[in-house]
Amino acid sequence: MAEKIFKDFTLNSAESFMFADYKINDSILSELSNSLMNKLTIKGKISLPIELGTEESFSVLIKTDASSRLAAESLLQSIIFNIAYKNDKGNVLFKCADKNKSGLSYGELIGLISENKFFGKKIFKSDSDISDLINELEKTATENVAKLKGINSSVFEYNKRNENKIPISVVSFCDVDDFGYGSSLKQLEKIIENSVNTGISTVFLTEKSDFTVAENSNENTVIIEFVNGQPYIIYGDSKFEIDINSCISREGIKEIEDKMNQVENIDTHFDSFYDLESFNYFSMDSTNKLVIPFAFDENKEIVNLEIGGEAPPHALLSGSTGSGKSVLLHTIIEQTMLNYHPNDVEIWAIDYKAVEFGCYVVNKPPHITVIGQDNSEDFSLSLIDLIQKEYNRRKNLFVQNNTKDLEAYRKLFGKHSMSRILIVIDEFHNLTQAIQNYNGEKNYKTILENLLREMRAMGMSFLFCSQTIAAGLNGLTEAARNQIGCRLSMKHEDISEIRETLSLSLNADFNLEDIKNLHKGQVVYKKAVIERTESGSAFEFKKLNVLFISDETRISIVDNINNRINDDYIKREEIICKSNNRYVVTEKERHPISKFIENSKFTEFELLTLFPGAPTTLEDSFIIELDEEAGNNLLLIGENDDLRESIIFHILLGLLMDNSNKVVISVLDTENADNIRLYSEIKQIQSNRLRINYGFDEVASCLKSLKKLKPSVNGKTVYIWYGLNKLKNLIFLNEQETEERQEAKTASSAEFDPLAAMRNALTQINSSSESKTITKIGEKLNFEDYKTILKQLAEYGPENNRYNISVYNTLKGMKKTGIIKLDDYEYRIGLQMSTDDSYDLFGSSSFITKADDKTAVFYNGSKTPKTIRPYLMPDELFIQKFNENMEEENG
Repeated sequence: MAEKIFKDFTLNSAESFMFADYKINDSILSELSNSLMNKLTIKGKISLPIELGTEESFSVLIKTDASSRLAAESLLQSIIFNIAYKNDKGNVLFKCADKNKSGLSYGELIGLISENKFFGKKIFKSDSDISDLINELEKTATENVAKLKGINSSVFEYNKRNENKIPISVVSFCDVDDFGYGSSLKQLEKIIENSVNTGISTVFLTEKSDFTVAENSNENTVIIEFVNGQPYIIYGDSKFEIDINSCISREGIKEIEDKMNQVENIDTHFDSFYDLESFNYFSMDSTNKLVIPFAFDENKEIVNLEIGGEAPPHALLSGSTGSGKSVLLHTIIEQTMLNYHPNDVEIWAIDYKAVEFGCYVVNKPPHITVIGQDNSEDFSLSLIDLIQKEYNRRKNLFVQNNTKDLEAYRKLFGKHSMSRILIVIDEFHNLTQAIQNYNGEKNYKTILENLLREMRAMGMSFLFCSQTIAAGLNGLTEAARNQIGCRLSMKHEDISEIRETLSLSLNADFNLEDIKNLHKGQVVYKKAVIERTESGSAFEFKKLNVLFISDETRISIVDNINNRINDDYIKREEIICKSNNRYVVTEKERHPISKFIENSKFTEFELLTLFPGAPTTLEDSFIIELDEEAGNNLLLIGENDDLRESIIFHILLGLLMDNSNKVVISVLDTENADNIRLYSEIKQIQSNRLRINYGFDEVASCLKSLKKLKPSVNGKTVYIWYGLNKLKNLIFLNEQETEERQEAKTASSAEFDPLAAMRNALTQINSSSESKTITKIGEKLNFEDYKTILKQLAEYGPENNRYNISVYNTLKGMKKTGIIKLDDYEYRIGLQMSTDDSYDLFGSSSFITKADDKTAVFYNGSKTPKTIRPYLMPDELFIQKFNENMEEENG
């Protein structure tokens, strides 16, 4: 007699789902083979020998007629629904095709299929769509088999052995028998035949009784046939009558959507794992290595990033925009600060985009001692210099104390005797690019390679980050790359970037597509292992979710750290390069001008020292030093009024800060708005050692006094010439004015004076020549005379402690006067100009490409120019303090 039983379709070995109600005849059981009996499971109910799930592939063929179509579709939908219901971890991907009904065969599942990423957000409907789908499946099958590398017999065996899973594919076809391309059906048949290995399962629904593509394709093939409206499971020559009882509901679909969304929207918040109030602050010891809790696995177990010491010395992280790379960087930094005392670990945070680490300038933790936010090549090279300087300092200490590494040094002097340093560099390709572009005397490429190889012993580690890892690594030698053993890859559209990040060969046994499709905040961690894996690899791969620390939590973390540490730590010298924007000089507390403002102590420099602007490096100040040699003068050229005036103003401040200097500023053109503004700014400075010549008469008088050049006594004298391009014209206008005064005087005379008339005629004859005289009290000089004085001062002045700073708006204006001889100006500053002018001024057309609306280029005869950023002009309070400091001297 027939007995109605409950059937469970199992998704995997641990879980099952309801598929349908079955009717089975007891007499049939006796006819089943022993192999089939071995598959029966009796738990108060009888499970038929059908297994659909993710632990092995399957193929289901549903044959129906038109009258039973809706029931067959309900069966198809139930199969898809139940597998999707159990897809908690997102390891199954679905593809759905519907040739004749444009998706209607999937009933209430249409919305789920069209909107959920695990279904590809698409139903394949047209011939071309289905052809593309089959080609895609063939490609997936080929790639999956290649990943097995002969070590694993199937995708399912691979997934049992590896944490990083190869996705299983479940593909359903409705009426593919009407598909117009026989060759594609043969492709499909081959895919099904190999499905045991490839991890691709299929479900077919057809109204054609002669459709045989899926029949007997593998041992897990299930054939369901509708006969006169009654569905049967076909097993050999036997038929098992079943009743279709659909379990699909809108509530069930909503539950699937929620579950799938949970895969994408896992709670990654730091606060869900840690309580800041009860946190065990600074409990870790970095002596052996850095262990940083940064993510969690599928079991919600925290996973640590291990770097330095016993672990690989350096790490590499990549991810495209929106992958969560910035979140991961902050998590690593915050977790390092929470778990290690600032005496144990210090952090250098370098951000070429100047957007990531500004929060640590505003709310500064004690661990961070270096913050760099610039993108100039000078900055990159100065960073290498700083790292090498610290490396050499540590190396010398180790040599002096006969120790070989950080661990041995700490054993001798204590845990906090020397900190471990983590150097985080975001967009590090800027660093390697700067090294490649550098053509100076230092071999920065070799320096960086040596640092990467030897920093482990010094307790120093890099964490390199970038969206374009390939570009960054191209700047490193193979030996340098090999030192970066710890690799982390987040989502990236470019497979080659993922491969480069994880250092994988072209035939590597790894699913790169899986990383390409990672969710935001997910990462694959390539971790070095002590014991090799089953496949013989020295690395294991972990797919993880990064702990998310919100801005609010980040602030709380830093506040908690500062409150607990207070001042109980070794304060190190802080180096902060805030951004690639201009700033006021007092933002650099250690800058000599800032120190002068604070303590009013004059500084006497050995050489003439100029402070034209801020460095684009990690230094506190940019200094130009002039000694007593011929040609040691400065030429400044540029049309950017703001930058030009800032350079002059801050040079003036720095000169007056040394009380052995005297400064003479000569501004020729009193009609020009720029000159008027500069004069108004300069005259705010009150010093007995500052003289301002404003206008032609005062400048001419100054030049006359220099006709006979003598050494400057009691210190150095600096002449700043502004607007010499107007000198010739002002001489002409001055002579005209003199002539007019003479003519007026002559006309007012009542009596004719023949001698006066003769003198006037001679004056008019002389005025027609190019060298026009100046009728002034004392010696009369013409333009050539003034030019000779200026050239003489430039050539011989420095050797007599008299230095020149000549300022022009344009190179053309400088050339036109013929006053400047470039050989007499060894030091030059250029603002934005044409490449032709750059070549004339610097001997290279490319130098000026480093200048922009914030940046100037400095040249001192070397092949590599330096860049500076003129400071923002100081406010009234600054000027007031400066003048107050001058009062004692002026008094």
